[in-house]
Amino acid sequence: MKSKSWLMPLVILLAIIGIGFALTSHTTVIVNGQPLDGMEKALAGFAGPLLAVLFIVVGLALGALAFIGASLVFLGIFAFFFVSLAFMVAPSLLPWVLGILALVWVLRKKDKPRSRH
Repeated sequence: MKSKSWLMPLVILLAIIGIGFALTSHTTVIVNGQPLDGMEKALAGFAGPLLAVLFIVVGLALGALAFIGASLVFLGIFAFFFVSLAFMVAPSLLPWVLGILALVWVLRKKDKPRSRH
């Protein structure tokens, strides 16, 4: 497993930059009708961009999973289509393929039962 030692310094650097920008900005953050100032203003102002980055990363990950799932479905459809097309073109291949599959099934390496320690 690869180490992710770069992630924490990056988060800390982004937090320092975000808090610095929020402290030096001339915007007013109002919570429950009370204006915030100082570090409270900086933390409240930095929470929005931080959550936006988090939601973008999660959204991209979910989108990637959707594309992976769709591509696997299409890969299965194409594999089924081309294998069935090959058997339609040369039906004499079917006994050979089934024989090879049966031989692999018989000669497969069986897992030894694991003992409990």
